[in-house]
Amino acid sequence: MNFWIKGTPNELAETLKLVNVLLINDTKSKCLRTRKIFCVHPEGADDGPEALVVKHGEYGATIFFREGAFGIGRHPFALLRSRSKK
Repeated sequence: MNFWIKGTPNELAETLKLVNVLLINDTKSKCLRTRKIFCVHPEGADDGPEALVVKHGEYGATIFFREGAFGIGRHPFALLRSRSKK
């Protein structure tokens, strides 16, 4: 992604107009926003993904839509597995 962000930002911006959902980590989303390549606007511009999923490593993710956003915290998978064995 660094190649596209730093090397060909105009082409990346054009490509993102064709994408429905973009899944990206938080560092790359900051790069896109800082370089003004892509940003989710609450009022919703029609050029860009319908949804943006920003991963926050092991801490969960935030999903942005034109209508709003919501966060998903990390899930205790180990706890779920141990309960299912009982």
